[in-house]
Amino acid sequence: LNQTLQRCGPPCASVSLDGLVFSANFSTIPGVQRQQEALGDVSGSNISVKLE
Repeated sequence: LNQTLQRCGPPCASVSLDGLVFSANFSTIPGVQRQQEALGDVSGSNISVKLE
């Protein structure tokens, strides 16, 4: 952000990032539990025997 303000030059000279706080809402990221369970099922099975 500081680099962006510097590139902006005089129009952004009065902008300050002091006190700026970042936060993230991770609840919007979809879970991967189903995919993990499916991978666990495949790796836990004896797939080579089933393919014979």
